Amino acid sequence: MTVYVENVIADNFFLTYLIAQLSYKIGGVYAKKRRSVIAASLGTAVALVYPLIKNNFALFAVKAALYAAMCAILYTGKNKPIMALVFLCVTAVFGGIIFLVSFTVFGNVEQAVRGGGEFSPGVIIFIGWVIYKIAWKCAVRRKRKKFDEQCIVEVSLSICGTEISVKGLVDSGNRLYDIKSALPVMLLYKDERWKNAVESRKNDEFSGYIEISGVGGEKRKVPLYHPDRAEFVKNGKTERAENNFLVGLCDFALGGNCRFGAIVHPAIYGGLN
Repeated sequence: MTVYVENVIADNFFLTYLIAQLSYKIGGVYAKKRRSVIAASLGTAVALVYPLIKNNFALFAVKAALYAAMCAILYTGKNKPIMALVFLCVTAVFGGIIFLVSFTVFGNVEQAVRGGGEFSPGVIIFIGWVIYKIAWKCAVRRKRKKFDEQCIVEVSLSICGTEISVKGLVDSGNRLYDIKSALPVMLLYKDERWKNAVESRKNDEFSGYIEISGVGGEKRKVPLYHPDRAEFVKNGKTERAENNFLVGLCDFALGGNCRFGAIVHPAIYGGLN
């Protein structure tokens, strides 16, 4: 079997880089691309000498030392042991899937073990990229689900005689207070359901305007209203809020793709737990 050095270099470098980046994502650590490049370069350089090592114990010792060195490069802080374990698990998953694909293609264990050398150039990188993308999306969904469980509530409001229920984000970054009343402000997306109700009873609940900055830095004036009633539902538990806050009706999306109908001030919901 002929093994081309350039293929070994490319396969090892890109796979190690992807594994390192994915371990950061799964471990909830900020992805350090520079460290990933250094670790991948070291791993690739050492991998080139594997064929020269004939003793199995010596080969194992070299791989163990390489693993320790790469973890020392990639991870810092008190979570280093956990991240090292994550890196090992991600490496095992990558290797297992590549072995499975190789065994499916070639039909025997010996060729499957050599998998990378048997495939055409670029195939191993492509398989690794597919694994990376799938695992990355799964990690993102898992973190989003965990985030939703911690920070998302169902908001039931009555303003200007109109009842509405929306999904609300309890945002610790929302520090909006009305200057006149010193009351906290919850932002609510104003859709078609609000227009007629607000116009017909504007003077009853209207409390002025608040100026906020958009994502692009542009200033927007948002009208403020006193809610008639407000309830928050989380994990099947309903809590009624005191009407000591204001609601700002926004005509622009809250969250990406209008994912949230309301941005809840932590001072409004935080005291209900």
